[in-house]
Amino acid sequence: MKWKLEEVLSATKGELLQAKSRCFSGVSTDSRTVKKGELFIALKGNNFDAHNFLPQAFSRGAGGAVVEKNTKNFQGTLIKVKDTLKALGDLASHLRKKRGIKVIMVTGSCGKTTTREMMKWALSPYFSLHAPEKNFNNRVGLPLTLLSTPEGTDRVILEGGINQCGEMEILSQIASPDISIITNIYPVHLEGLKTLKQIAQEKSKIARFTSRAIIFPENAPQLKTFLDPYPLRKITFGLEKGDFIPEGLTFREDFTSEFRVRKTRVSLPLLGYPPVYAALCTLAVSEILTLPLKEVAKRLSVFPGVEGRLQLIKSDGIEILNDTYNSNPQAMKEVLKVLNHIRCRGKKILVMGEMKELGKKEALYHRQLGRHIARSCVEAVITVGKLTHFTYEEIKDNKQSYFLQSTEEASSLLRKILRRGDIVAIKGSRALKMEALVNDVLSLNLPS
Repeated sequence: MKWKLEEVLSATKGELLQAKSRCFSGVSTDSRTVKKGELFIALKGNNFDAHNFLPQAFSRGAGGAVVEKNTKNFQGTLIKVKDTLKALGDLASHLRKKRGIKVIMVTGSCGKTTTREMMKWALSPYFSLHAPEKNFNNRVGLPLTLLSTPEGTDRVILEGGINQCGEMEILSQIASPDISIITNIYPVHLEGLKTLKQIAQEKSKIARFTSRAIIFPENAPQLKTFLDPYPLRKITFGLEKGDFIPEGLTFREDFTSEFRVRKTRVSLPLLGYPPVYAALCTLAVSEILTLPLKEVAKRLSVFPGVEGRLQLIKSDGIEILNDTYNSNPQAMKEVLKVLNHIRCRGKKILVMGEMKELGKKEALYHRQLGRHIARSCVEAVITVGKLTHFTYEEIKDNKQSYFLQSTEEASSLLRKILRRGDIVAIKGSRALKMEALVNDVLSLNLPS
């Protein structure tokens, strides 16, 4: 979208320091990729300050910049604001209002990306959709997704991720969704959001900015209490109770599922329970939008899934359960459910990386998970990272167990213990780069 200078000043309430260009071809926050004529937003973070890269941005042809400091001597327009991050959100909000963009927004502790991608897949025959290519779900990524919306788009599907109080309101105000989805409430990001009650309270604030309907889990009573005051349509989902439930839910031998919703048969090609919840949310949105549920269900039956989310890969006689996007106690339990259900000729091995952002109870959550693993069918466990020592202590007397400090050590160990016929599940927070371990295992030449 082209931006007029007056439009930028009005949206950001900025002060014009100098005017060179009076029209901009787009908005960018990266001085390395800014294109000729774009408006560069100089963001500041804990470990960086994009004001230091203004020369680079203008050398690449930026038409102007939004800054927080009195800056001169650049061949471009300069607009000063109090907070460049807020200005980015203000521009995105302005674009949404100007174009009348309809927004579906997904938030929750787990399952946001799978729900977002499943919805995009299922609704694409009926609408011109735009959604983030990656996990652009924070105060930078969400506005950038809106700002990159192509002309003629019917609906935008956004993902909202938070780890601090106040962030949900900011993201929701920028997005102003027509339909909102809260996937679940679990102990995630407890460093900033201290309790489950606080997580529920923060997530519920999306309802204040939602105009049409909100979809949320039936089994989250705290969430229901916080949502009650908001006068909008409320739709619940769950395994046994709710407006949308998977009637006759059964799992095949490979742990893919079949069920019925509103007399419509649904067959999912993905493993475990998380895709079931995502499908219920997708079908609920489809009903709100008066789409034919049978046709939507047909699309769900060929949904390819999301890389790094309960993804089963077969290679050289072994199977790899790749769930390396991120980790938390509930997501770890879902991996164990899959391992408990599916069969293999050899051993079931779990490689578990430490779970981040669990706050003061991080040791407790790692110990509780260890007790859960001890009761599972997993035969060998490799724990990686300092915090997993608590997990290791709970399982070392019950399982073949290893406590390691790095994925490199885990890779070396897997070379020694893996055999054809085994299944290895790899799960951990992104900070540990567990996806590299998946690639290492795929490159192994294993003995029988």
